[in-house]
Amino acid sequence: MESAGLSKRHINFAQYSIREISIDLEDIVSKMIGDKYSINIHFTAYEAVENTTNVARDSLNKIIKIIKDKYPDENLVTHHISHPYKGIQGVIIGKVQIQVNIDNSINLDKSIDISNKSSEIFDWIFMDFQDCQGCISFNNVDMDSIDGKNAISLTRADIYDDSWAVIIGIDNYENLSNLDYAVADAEAVKDMLINKFDYPKENVKLLLNEEANK
Repeated sequence: MESAGLSKRHINFAQYSIREISIDLEDIVSKMIGDKYSINIHFTAYEAVENTTNVARDSLNKIIKIIKDKYPDENLVTHHISHPYKGIQGVIIGKVQIQVNIDNSINLDKSIDISNKSSEIFDWIFMDFQDCQGCISFNNVDMDSIDGKNAISLTRADIYDDSWAVIIGIDNYENLSNLDYAVADAEAVKDMLINKFDYPKENVKLLLNEEANK
């Protein structure tokens, strides 16, 4: 990923999201055509907008349009930074290129099915991916001739299998003003680990307030 003077927070969030869509896309492709493929995702960030005042979606869209109009020759997408309780906290506007290479032994017509399935993933991570022409491309190649083909392709299970998490949320410190959303954020993280990252429920421990201070 390339950035254009963006904050570390924005860069880290975008890198995390790109890793996630890469894993999700690999899951889809491997189920449809096996393991004879490779996926390259490259995101170049142009500008970021912090939604610190929680402006309405229409107002945020106007800001996004103004930024996009500054780059008329670029086909840009908007990557949103969301919070489960606070809505969209910011956006990163940039260019995404997704290249799916499929082995010559596989009919490229399957790319239509893959594209339809993968669009659901990208619509979730990019607000306007449906308007992005040419952001995802499919190529028939000789996979045996591509360097790095023997590298292990990671799946979500490879990364998160047998993982454990302890999540702490405290919003009633005696000597500090209450930390709004601390408990809600902790509960949201637990829900995300179980439902999105497939953590076993018994592997996720949530400690709130008095329980966390024992």
